Amino acid sequence: MKQMLRNTGIAIAVAAAVAGIFAMLGALTQTPDIAGTGAMLAIACGVISWFALQLLTSNRRVDQAEPAARERALAFHCPPGRALVYFVRTGFAGKAVGFDLAVDGRTVAQIRSPRFTCIELSPGNHELSARVGGGKSAFAPAAARLTTLLAPGSVTLLHIAIRRQLTSSELAFEPWSIETARERLPKVVMVAPDAAAV
Repeated sequence: MKQMLRNTGIAIAVAAAVAGIFAMLGALTQTPDIAGTGAMLAIACGVISWFALQLLTSNRRVDQAEPAARERALAFHCPPGRALVYFVRTGFAGKAVGFDLAVDGRTVAQIRSPRFTCIELSPGNHELSARVGGGKSAFAPAAARLTTLLAPGSVTLLHIAIRRQLTSSELAFEPWSIETARERLPKVVMVAPDAAAV
């Protein structure tokens, strides 16, 4: 509730600033149409600011992976009797918004873009998901979900994309090949997961 009030206050301040600038321009140029247009633009800026701030409130502080953990991850070598899952984000859309990553309903990491993380799992069936803000916001994209059987020694690379429709958006897992990962991940920051193994 505190965050919502803070975000509402900031959005109102943004709208007031935009309205004030256009009112001054209208007065200086003696053109009342500019002030009227500015009022509509101010409302739009305030609403957009509020939505953006609401999405950003779910972000939390995350640490970069240690250099040794990053080096192990970039080797793409799975420990015996385990399975590795890489979650990757690239691209500009929603760059500042953290996506919560969960395995079997347990949050294991949060990543923004461009970032990746690597989770070591026991072989078997697992439900993997990516969502914004714990999936509780009506303004957030629909969560990506994947139920998969992970074989011992397997390496699974999942790129998280945002698919946009006319009135909504959703997150989706796109499989990557190890070749693609070898080419692209060395340039991307690795985030330390909450738990390296599940």
